[in-house]
This record gives sequence, C-alpha cells and structure tokens, in this order.
Amino acid sequence: MTKFVKLTVLMLAGIISIYLTACKKEPVYSCNEDVNNYVMKTMSYNQSISRDSLAKLGLDTQIAVFRSLLPVNKLRVFKEKVDLLMTDDSLSTDDKNHLKALKNYATEAIYDDAADEAPDPYLVSWQGTAYNTLGWDSLKMYYLVETWLTLKELRGYYNLEIYYSSNSCVCNSRFACNLGFSDCNEGNCSVTKDGCGLFGGNPCKGTCAYFN
Repeated sequence: MTKFVKLTVLMLAGIISIYLTACKKEPVYSCNEDVNNYVMKTMSYNQSISRDSLAKLGLDTQIAVFRSLLPVNKLRVFKEKVDLLMTDDSLSTDDKNHLKALKNYATEAIYDDAADEAPDPYLVSWQGTAYNTLGWDSLKMYYLVETWLTLKELRGYYNLEIYYSSNSCVCNSRFACNLGFSDCNEGNCSVTKDGCGLFGGNPCKGTCAYFN
C-alpha cells in the first residue's frame, strides 16, 4: 500500500469518525429546556436519589430525572415505593403480598427496550391477578405500581401545578392523568420516553391535558 493510499484511508477513517460522533445525539429527558439542562448537569448526583427526594421535585423535573437514571436506580426507586406502601393501612394483606411478589421478581430487565416488544409472561400474569382476583382497576394499578408518587402526593401535585402545560411525555393512558380530571393527549413525544407503565418501564406517549 502506497503512502498516498494509506493517507487517504486514514483521512477517510477520520472523516467517518467525526461524522458518526456528530450523528450521536445526546438524550433529551424533557422538552422543557431548563429542566433538561438541570438534569444533564445533575445526572451523576441524581443516580443516588431516593424516592422521597424525587417526589419533592416539580413534576416535570421528576419525570426527567427518572428517565436519566440507570436501570438499577429506576428499579430501586420503585422498590422504595413498594416498601412505603407496606405502611398503607388502606391496602389489604392480599394487596401487600401481591406488591411484595412484584418487588421480589422485578429486575433491571424491565427497562430493556425488548421488554416492550415481548412482555414478560410473569408480569402479564401478575397484572391479570391484580385485576381479576384482587379487583384492582386501572387507576389503582397506576397509583400503586406505575408511578413513584403516593396517592396523597399525586392529589396534591395535580391540585397545585398545571401539569398539562408541559411539552414532555408524561402519560401512556388517561389513567395516568385523570386524578387531575385530565386526559392523555397523544402527540409527538420527542424525549426519552421511559417513565410510564409497570415500574416506569414502558414508554410514555402523550401529555396530560385538562378537560375543557
């Protein structure tokens, strides 16, 4: 190989490397630029955030911070939520045992993209038991295992903040919104979409909007 050919190959390799680097876009965790910038700056610190600390942030910031967490930390946050639910006197013993079973079974695999294409049979069965045997409805499923917030926290936030004003993806069904008498308006969700569904392992597809 001549020097000219070698130089040409090296130049092409350099150009391709630059091109591929330029094409790699940083993940977007919120359509709110201020929130997204905050999350990007505090991402390392936030990896150790507790459920309680997460719940004290603004709603837009909460969902963005959650999306920035590593799978192991997303799972930890929801397991902390289950631990908190064990102190809820409004839940039956059967409810609590069912929640414990989910906590014991769940792994980081719940946040794999492949899980959206091929749902885990155990998790499908677990949800079926909750609906058909324990009598949960979709709203109860939502506030128990599809959000890190407690029912009391949810009601407080929906009353205090205009949740629907965000352009970020925050729901995958109206049950994620209707505590605030709002609906899930599907739209162009351009952010990293984790944070909805069982233990926040499913993509969100819309924003909450109040009924007119």
